[in-house]
Amino acid sequence: MSMSDEQRRYLDPESFRDYVDRDEWEIRVERDVRVSAEKAWEAWFPAIWEGQDGTVMTNPGQGRGRLGSVRWIPRVRMTERIVSVGIPALSNAPEAVPSISYTVEHFSATSYLGYLRFVPIDNEPDATRIMWCVKWTPSFAGRLLFFGGHVLVRMLTSAMHQGLIRLETEATGSAATH
Repeated sequence: MSMSDEQRRYLDPESFRDYVDRDEWEIRVERDVRVSAEKAWEAWFPAIWEGQDGTVMTNPGQGRGRLGSVRWIPRVRMTERIVSVGIPALSNAPEAVPSISYTVEHFSATSYLGYLRFVPIDNEPDATRIMWCVKWTPSFAGRLLFFGGHVLVRMLTSAMHQGLIRLETEATGSAATH
């Protein structure tokens, strides 16, 4: 499948292109869940965006995709903002890919774009591959305090993996298996 064919599957093709075009450090975590892409997308908000301990919502955002929503996470002194959404709908083709993009403001990064894709698994209408990806550039402070930034990669990867387990539990209504 060519890039343009793949890009056409996305409900927000501009955010897909923005993510792919970045030349930064990348972290990628994936998990297959036994629910539709729409159900997994819907479950992300209560499981991850609103459900993290200590999170303070400073702006609820607009509409179903909460575009512009901002949250503050005091324990890590980080602000996150939803900047783009590919909203699922019944009228979408079965192979359509919903998505969520968010940015982070934190002393450890000069640039950060989180990108979640909810990719329907071929021939399985109630199965989705959730791909949580991040592209970022560590700041000077991030490199200095976290051994070149590599400790941050391990911390983020672990947090994202645990987030996908929470998301699966929220989406399926049962405990996820590792």
